[in-house]
Amino acid sequence: MIFGTLFVRFLFVSSVLAEVPPFIAPAAPAPPAARAPVAPAPAAEEFTIDKYWFTWKLFTREDVTLELSKVHMSMTSRAVIDAHLVYAKNGKIKGCVTLTPKDAEDIGAVLARTDEFWNAMKDSPREVIRAVTAGCCVVRFVYSPAGGFSVLINEADKRVTLNTVILDRDTAKALVPYLHKVRKMLAFLDQKIAPSSSAAAPAPVAEKFTFDNYYLLWDVWGNKTSGLGVDKTQDATFFWLGGDNCCTAPRVIRPISPKDAEDIGAVLARTDEFWNAMKSSAQPINRDVPVAHYVVTFSSSPTYGFNVFISTKDETRLEDKLMLTRDEAKALAPYMQKARKMAAFVDQKIRP
Repeated sequence: MIFGTLFVRFLFVSSVLAEVPPFIAPAAPAPPAARAPVAPAPAAEEFTIDKYWFTWKLFTREDVTLELSKVHMSMTSRAVIDAHLVYAKNGKIKGCVTLTPKDAEDIGAVLARTDEFWNAMKDSPREVIRAVTAGCCVVRFVYSPAGGFSVLINEADKRVTLNTVILDRDTAKALVPYLHKVRKMLAFLDQKIAPSSSAAAPAPVAEKFTFDNYYLLWDVWGNKTSGLGVDKTQDATFFWLGGDNCCTAPRVIRPISPKDAEDIGAVLARTDEFWNAMKSSAQPINRDVPVAHYVVTFSSSPTYGFNVFISTKDETRLEDKLMLTRDEAKALAPYMQKARKMAAFVDQKIRP
């Protein structure tokens, strides 16, 4: 259920993704020498989307949203797959229910009986409640002469408001075909994301769906303190750099266009050139290299050693700059130099 809780928090910021960067959680503060080993660059042009967070909005009507979420942020663990039924008022989340694909199908089967319950309850002179268990949830059909007809869904062991979704009759009926197809939609998503050359790639899905309202966070490269990723929506594909600043506080630079990412990568590929030229200096020395809207700074100090800083041009304070070690900068360079190829690859995989 931890990802259900994370998802509720994620929904609060999903409407401002263009302004708020995804959180890259740093490890406990440690000197640069103690950072984890960096990963090698991919040898083939067929990239693998193996660490990601994908959220696909399947249904939206008035106050209710159904989203499919698949999270796989570790190469050694299974993906976390959930459907989230969210109830909001005036842009504020009032309730969220987390479902497995099987739970979604079971709830869809119960909601398909909405008119059956409506017809049996609509002439009652007093309040009537009928409860049906469906998967992990209880679906309650409620009617009162004063309040009319509504459908309440909540997780069976949680009766608090935050875990309750309220539907009117028409929305309950409109949700049914989407809930019935959650498993097929998940198979369609797996087919798109799975490596095309993988022996474990899923079989083609006969029914085709449209990715028209989604968010993909692809974690391309990283260690415990630094990372490169791709953000993709139906409107744009761009890169972000995440890591620590000089004070080991989280720092994320985004959005970065594929072209700018390649240009930054070309500068990072010169890391050893700058290191060789600066390593013998008895005084602190900095070299700034402008790259489009960004600045890459190579810094050498007898006290702090050699580091590479990346920032936007309007960020002049040291704590605003993302800091990399020499090894991190060199390991990151080949990934960034393939940014346009990676963007084209993910655009081909996830497209309307």
